[in-house]
Amino acid sequence: MTPANDEELQVLRKRAYGPNADIHRDPGAFERLRELEGAVRGSVAFIDSGDFDAGSTPAEQAGVTPAEQAGVTSAEQAGVTSTQQAETASAPVEDETALPAKTELRPLSRVGRSRLLIALGLAVASIIFAGALVLNQRPQIDPLQAGAREVVRLSVDPSYKVSSYFFGSEFGRDLQAQAFTEFDGLRAVVTVGYGGGSNDACLNLYPSAVTVDPKASSFAGRLRIGCASGNFPPRIQFRADAAGLPADLRSAFPKSAALQFVYDSATNEVVVFAEK
Repeated sequence: MTPANDEELQVLRKRAYGPNADIHRDPGAFERLRELEGAVRGSVAFIDSGDFDAGSTPAEQAGVTPAEQAGVTSAEQAGVTSTQQAETASAPVEDETALPAKTELRPLSRVGRSRLLIALGLAVASIIFAGALVLNQRPQIDPLQAGAREVVRLSVDPSYKVSSYFFGSEFGRDLQAQAFTEFDGLRAVVTVGYGGGSNDACLNLYPSAVTVDPKASSFAGRLRIGCASGNFPPRIQFRADAAGLPADLRSAFPKSAALQFVYDSATNEVVVFAEK
């Protein structure tokens, strides 16, 4: 026999007489084993591959021992010890198809963790952004939020008699009007529905030195008006050295300081801001 045939014979003998014999399920391999053993010994008892049970080996069906079929005197001489037989029989069979699955799960798990981290980062960013909006939307009476300095808040002056001019009597209307504390020679009067919408407040500002008859429907002097528009409060702004303003205001705010008068409806006050 050639070395290749001898090696093939050893493989087929292990399939026929080893602890995991399976040659009875392969008629072609069984016929090849019969041919090779016949070449070695010159003759072999004929065994039809279709005559043995699926649960028994060819050696058992032929009535001979594995050692006799292999031409050896013991299982140890056949290259298979009793210890190896026991270990082979008891060793668990690994499912090789599970290995690729484990390899595929690792990148998927990394992708899942990355997506989770991204989602958490977006959630934290949205919370910070929402908090910043809440903080920046705090009540601020200064409509421009230009960092102006708040000078004073003028409260209602019930002792001052507001002219009927601000109640709209000349137009046959009965409006709400209230005067506020004098500030450096200026008087502020807030009216509702005068000069603006029916529910919009208007801020009126004029020099307090001007004589205003409470019963008169008009007066002589410079009148500045600023009305609300939606959520924007009524406001009036100018420079302290503008024409027609009282001397007290000029001396209190030199160097052409910019002033802003804003009506705060929440507190019913007129807030005075000055440019820093």
